[in-house]
Amino acid sequence: MKKHREKYDSYITYLYATGQEEKLPLTFRREIPYTTISNWRKEHSKKFKGSEYRDLHDQAFRVAGLEDKNRRLKQQMRSILRSYLSLRNILGPVIRKSGNDSDTQREVLSAIRYLIEVAGVHAALRIIGISRTQFQQWKLESQYKCFDSFISLCTKRHPHQLSLEEVEMMKRWMSKPELEHWPLSSIAAQALRKGSIIASLYSWYKYAKLVGHERKKWKKKSKGTGVITTYPNEYLHLDATQVDTISMGRVYICFIMDNFSRMILGYSIARKKRFSLVIDALKNALEVLMKHPNHDDVNLVTDGGRENNNKDVSEFLSRLSGIKMKKITAVHGFIPSNNPVEVIHRVMKSCYLNRRSFVGTEDLDLYLQAAVKEYNEVRPHYRHRPLTPREVYFNIPLKFSVRRRMRNAARKRLKVNRCGSCIQCKKPADCSNSRHHAHKPDNQHSDNLLTKNLPSKVTLVSEKPEMQ
Repeated sequence: MKKHREKYDSYITYLYATGQEEKLPLTFRREIPYTTISNWRKEHSKKFKGSEYRDLHDQAFRVAGLEDKNRRLKQQMRSILRSYLSLRNILGPVIRKSGNDSDTQREVLSAIRYLIEVAGVHAALRIIGISRTQFQQWKLESQYKCFDSFISLCTKRHPHQLSLEEVEMMKRWMSKPELEHWPLSSIAAQALRKGSIIASLYSWYKYAKLVGHERKKWKKKSKGTGVITTYPNEYLHLDATQVDTISMGRVYICFIMDNFSRMILGYSIARKKRFSLVIDALKNALEVLMKHPNHDDVNLVTDGGRENNNKDVSEFLSRLSGIKMKKITAVHGFIPSNNPVEVIHRVMKSCYLNRRSFVGTEDLDLYLQAAVKEYNEVRPHYRHRPLTPREVYFNIPLKFSVRRRMRNAARKRLKVNRCGSCIQCKKPADCSNSRHHAHKPDNQHSDNLLTKNLPSKVTLVSEKPEMQ
């Protein structure tokens, strides 16, 4: 019986004759007998009439091959992307912190450039997990290095940055021992008042981190919206806290503060937490309160303690003349809240009282007088920077315009930085009218800080308050 012979398409014969059989699937090629393949390879392509028109079909076949190759590459890219996304929670924080390490930053930029070639800028940055602004900043930092700049950015291309002299002045302000217990926001406001360093609070936090002078941050507890006041003496807050002394053990301090200005109006110290502690604090606060023009209708917020809610305190408030003070008991989780005075306790303890030990109540009272005076009259408050609580409470204006001072400082900074003499720049700009010096203070007097000799030789910053 004669064996059946398979018939093949003429294009298959042509591929073997021209040496392009790899375009065919391997499984199909294995089914063709070797003798048949040998005969096809001996055939010359010119033997086939019309073979010159085969290029039209070859072009379409090459396109199909490229599409198949692209499809396989896409599958590989999807696999790589899935593996990266599974590790993104681990690699993301490392990548975002690479701005602090120049070597790691260069590696990240190199990886982003490879991704941009295949996925584009937007998709590459989404995969890596950084913003476009951060990417541009890192790219500029890697391209331009300037020795006249603290952050190694060319002062001519980035003229809004602080100069080296300003950064050194910042370091001196943050290193002052008499301001060690001040928050960075108060130091920035005080430097602005003196005309020494005129920069935004964001710049202070940024450069403090770079020079290694970061302050310890408080962990803020989640809380709702508290009492919103629009003028002084609308709401006063009263509460007591405890402090340990060496000879007398635990004593109590009662503070009364104004919600709007955050000024401490009065305080009292006692060995026991009784109604007399609250009444003494109220008497001290009334001396300051009566000096304010708006003291007719005042709301006093207290907690539910026995020292605040008793007939002695109620009779004292009812006998007040020339002032109407309504006592409100704060309930936890509801408005009005007594949280503002809790902040005063935290500030006075962490910044002042916890930094030393006290022999007795007289030692504590003497130290607390200086601490409260500094808090009210010298140290600018974060909420009203660069104003102090006393200036806000009595509506004492500043002797300068903050907006004008900031604008003039920005103009001077631009002029100085644009005239930088970076060794990578070919020619320095014409700076005949510019000086490479830090900003001079608007007021020519020095800081004039008053030092008080306390029993424990603790020095606090104080100055004579400005009168209206």
